[in-house]
Amino acid sequence: MKNNAIIRICIYSLLLLLLLAVLLWGLNGFSLFHHWVEGGPDSHAEYAPQRLDGTSDAATFSPAEVSALDIDWAAGDICIQKDDTDLIRIAEDSAGGAEPMSVTLKSGDLHIEYAQRRNRWFGFGSMTDKNLTITVPRDFDLSELDLDVASCNVTVSDMTIGELDFDGADGDLILEGCTIGELDFDGASGDVVFTGSLDVLDMDGASTDFEGIFTNCPAVLTMDGMSGKLDVTLPRDSGFTAKVDGMSCNFESDLPVKTQNGAYVCGDGRCKITAEGMSMDVTVRYAQ
Repeated sequence: MKNNAIIRICIYSLLLLLLLAVLLWGLNGFSLFHHWVEGGPDSHAEYAPQRLDGTSDAATFSPAEVSALDIDWAAGDICIQKDDTDLIRIAEDSAGGAEPMSVTLKSGDLHIEYAQRRNRWFGFGSMTDKNLTITVPRDFDLSELDLDVASCNVTVSDMTIGELDFDGADGDLILEGCTIGELDFDGASGDVVFTGSLDVLDMDGASTDFEGIFTNCPAVLTMDGMSGKLDVTLPRDSGFTAKVDGMSCNFESDLPVKTQNGAYVCGDGRCKITAEGMSMDVTVRYAQ
């Protein structure tokens, strides 16, 4: 068992280093590659953002046209929020001098990119922070949200999302009052702060933490990595089964647990919690 754990930790370390290298490379080359494999810009219907003032661009869409969001962003903050509006509004703000974003729509998938020119080879230090704000109607839901970011903090508020996929090199993901079916987080450095309802979590990363306060009892919470923390607060009547495997890993629970087949079990054991890696801390709390 100990040898298997050490082997897994070595594999995780190599994979995380590879992930960091790929994400940093993606800051420079991903946008160009993505459009090559998609068949170029002509494969999408493209919408030029309207210039609102000297430092802001915006585009609007009917909610009936959009079922999924795909965002590639290099630097700056991203905010997705609801408001009293009939349209989806996409706006960016920068300090000036940055190339405008690209917005394309195809088969219900709204794709937003940091810049319009796909053939530009960006340098890591040349990115200008641009803040992206997406405002949607209060009754609007998403089947999918795909976030590929380099150095960004992302905040999503009061959204219902079927699947959320986050890939990032550096940045936090804050989900406030959301209802999400499946959350897949891959990051080299960054934390997730969650409030709301979640069914499945799959989190991989180095130096990444997850803090969740749930209104439901999740089905599966999985975390792999190094130097990570999984801190969850469950409704009072929720049971869980937690397995923590690796070197220098710790487990704590608000309520007494029993050990069964190498796992910590509380109540009916419904929520399946798994943490594997090195220096992983798992804490299970219960709502007051």
